[in-house]
Amino acid sequence: MRKFLLLSTLLLFVSLSAFSARLNLSLTELGSGFGDATYDAATKTITYPAAWGGRGWWLEDVDYSAYDHVVVKFNAADSRVQVVIEYNAGVASTTVGVDAGVTTITAALDAAGKASVKQIYIQKSTEGTVTLTEAYLEGDAALPNYELSLASLGSGWESSYDAATKTITFDAEWKGRGWWIGGSDFSAYKDVVVNFAVTDATIKLVVQYGDDSNNTPDVYANAGATSIKVDLDGTKSDNVKQIYLQRENAGTLVLESAYLTPKTTQIDNLPNSKMYLSNNTLFLHANGNVKLFDMSGRLLLQRTNVCTVDLSSFKSGVYVVKAAVEGKQLMTKIVK
Repeated sequence: MRKFLLLSTLLLFVSLSAFSARLNLSLTELGSGFGDATYDAATKTITYPAAWGGRGWWLEDVDYSAYDHVVVKFNAADSRVQVVIEYNAGVASTTVGVDAGVTTITAALDAAGKASVKQIYIQKSTEGTVTLTEAYLEGDAALPNYELSLASLGSGWESSYDAATKTITFDAEWKGRGWWIGGSDFSAYKDVVVNFAVTDATIKLVVQYGDDSNNTPDVYANAGATSIKVDLDGTKSDNVKQIYLQRENAGTLVLESAYLTPKTTQIDNLPNSKMYLSNNTLFLHANGNVKLFDMSGRLLLQRTNVCTVDLSSFKSGVYVVKAAVEGKQLMTKIVK
């Protein structure tokens, strides 16, 4: 009992801030490519002779279980840019893109596929260049909002968009204007939000999925509103085709912002009764999946469907434990 009380006291003095692991992807060489795309390491610039060529990192079979997202940052481009993460073992690729003017892509690693990643590459929807500034993997950092660019709304019919004033003009009733997403994986996000100046007519927001179905039920904002939100369908959000706005009659809508909101991750820190260390054994209150990391973010141990884990073979030090138990994410630092 005395030993456990001492351990608990020590834990109270350990920083319980969120643990964040980061792994930089080299910008010295991007050895994987197709479509004649080339890379100049001196300027960190990918050149695409034609649309949808690719350039990136060939990994073959790398375990990125310690990480949650791939982040690629670059100078503003003149057309859509996307990141594709390919996995082994038949796991479907993750594709996330942004429109012209947006300078960061954050793509969530597939939970089932990230233990065996084949390659990561960057594409552009037209010929031209993309100049990189940063590329890295991160774990347990909060996923930011996904920004829908107001520089260009390229999807629509019987409508137009003025980027300078951020104004959509609808030529007649229920015409549309918005963003062509092209099959992006938004499974890490829960909803789409569009904010605008006070509207004098009813507005509709539509999310169209890869199977050509739309969000259900329909979502409207009445005259006088300044915002509209659609919840994503969790069974279809891994393949979003387009997002667009409609107006009940001819007229205008002045946009202020548009984004997707990430799903929240509940994190419990010690001390609590749901996960604790005693006598070199980690205890969970119910069976779950456990990962143990050192303080540099290196994965040291992984166990599935367990309620106890023997840590007697690990030397004294500070470790990070992540566990998925009953649909909830638990995380803490432990002192051994």
